Amino acid sequence: DGESSRFMLVPALAESWDEAHDNRALIGMVGYEPWHLGMIGKGAETPGGDKDDAVWLDRDDNQWISNADHYRLPYSILETGGLEADLAETDAADGRIDGAWRDNEILEDITRIEEVPGFMTFQTRAIENLITEEGYGDDRITDLIFTNYKQIDRNGHYYNMAAPEVEDSLVKADEMLGRLEDFLNDRVGRGKWVMVVTADHGQQPDEEVLDSYGIAPKEMAADIEAEFGDVVQSVWPTQIFFDDAALRSEGTTVAEVARWLYNYTIEQNATESATQVAGAGRFEPGERVLSMAIPAHQLPQIRCVRDPASGSR
Repeated sequence: DGESSRFMLVPALAESWDEAHDNRALIGMVGYEPWHLGMIGKGAETPGGDKDDAVWLDRDDNQWISNADHYRLPYSILETGGLEADLAETDAADGRIDGAWRDNEILEDITRIEEVPGFMTFQTRAIENLITEEGYGDDRITDLIFTNYKQIDRNGHYYNMAAPEVEDSLVKADEMLGRLEDFLNDRVGRGKWVMVVTADHGQQPDEEVLDSYGIAPKEMAADIEAEFGDVVQSVWPTQIFFDDAALRSEGTTVAEVARWLYNYTIEQNATESATQVAGAGRFEPGERVLSMAIPAHQLPQIRCVRDPASGSR
C-alpha cells in the first residue's frame, strides 16, 4: 500500500541516475498502484535519497495519493481537471449518452472509472501538468518520468484480448503516446528527449474462440495432491512449484509427478460434467491436458528439432 519500499532489493535506474547527479535530476511517477514505485525506487526512504514526485490511485475513490514520508505529491497533479469531460467523451463514443462505456455501466462508479479510455486522457493531462509546472526539462540534467497505462492489462483480464474494450484501450493508449510525443517536441524540443515503451505480459483469446479448453489450476493442484500428498506450492500457467521437503516426506520426486501429469486428461481436470462427457471444443475427454511435463532441471538438455514430415518443431 505504499507504506514502504523496503522490499526493493536493488537500486532502480532512477535512483542511480539521481545519486550520480546529487539529487538534482527530477524524477516522477504517475502510476496506478504502489507496486509501480518499482519503476523509480525508494525515494527518500533510501539513505541519501530525496522525495521524488510519485502518485498512484486510491482504490476506493481513484484520487491521486502518495506517501509523504518518502515521496512528493505534486500540486500540479492534484489540480489536474477535466476528468468529467473525459468520461463524457467515453460515454458518447458509441453514439449513446447513457452513462456507460459500451455496455459497461461503470462511468458513474468512482471505484472503476480508471478502467475506461477517458481516464487515459486525464492521466496524460496530469503528466503534461507535472512536466510543465514542476520544471521537468528546464536544465541540462536529464529528468526521468515513468507512467503506466494500466487499462490494456486491466481490460484484457476483465474482457479478454479479443473484446472491443481492449481495442478501445489500445487505440486510446496509442493516441496518448502520440499526444505525449507532440507535447515533448513543443515543451523540450525535437530530438532532445527519449521515450521508452515497455510491455507487461502477453494475452491470448478465450478458449471458446480457439475451440479449445482452459486448464483449471486449482483442480490440477487438488488432483496432484490426491495422488501424491500435500506437495504443491502453486500452479502457474507454465509451471508448477513444489515443496521439496513435502516431496521427500511423501517419498516421491518431481520426475514422478511429471510422468503422472503427462497422462493427466481433460476429463480429470474438468470442473463441469459436460466437459467430462463431451470434451472441450475439438478435444475429447480422454486427451492429455499437457503436451509436455518435465522437471525444470531438464530444460537445458532440450533441443528443438524440426520434424521432416510435418516441418514443425
